[in-house]
Amino acid sequence: MTLLVFGEFLCADNKVLNFTVTVSDCQAEQPCAVPVGTTLYIKTFFVPQETLRDVKSRVSAKMGVLVVPRGPSRFVCPSAISEEADRCDSTEGLVRGRHYAYVEEFPIRPHYREISVKIRVEFFTGRRPHSNTTLLCFEIPLRIMSDSEMS
Repeated sequence: MTLLVFGEFLCADNKVLNFTVTVSDCQAEQPCAVPVGTTLYIKTFFVPQETLRDVKSRVSAKMGVLVVPRGPSRFVCPSAISEEADRCDSTEGLVRGRHYAYVEEFPIRPHYREISVKIRVEFFTGRRPHSNTTLLCFEIPLRIMSDSEMS
């Protein structure tokens, strides 16, 4: 089953308005209960309103006011698949009006503790996301749980 992200999970200032997000193995209830040792697949379907080059994504875990990036930002184009043209061509970038799918993997490592977090996904241009460079941003509430707590 997948969880559809909408409304209350959006960050302010989204410039890409035509998008949906699904999260693998999440039930409809909130927050999504995820056992340690699994991997979440966060799939974003979007249509850019203008042609964009050098778009990056950043995935972070947000715990209260603390935001911990999962790693360095990555370019979106090499991993974006278009319905119209298969893989995104980095020389032309994300083309206005095309339908793209982009998948992020978020492993829930065995050493993670039981905790409530929000997974924040941001698409942006420039060196780092902020209000005038963020194209798309959303948060997914998670409850990381032990195997025994899931039973």
